[in-house]
Amino acid sequence: MGNRKIVKGAFITKVLFSPK
Repeated sequence: MGNRKIVKGAFITKVLFSPK
């Protein structure tokens, strides 16, 4: 049920930790 939430959180984390 919370699988989508985890995926979304992982995506946001990847963007935040992405070097820019």
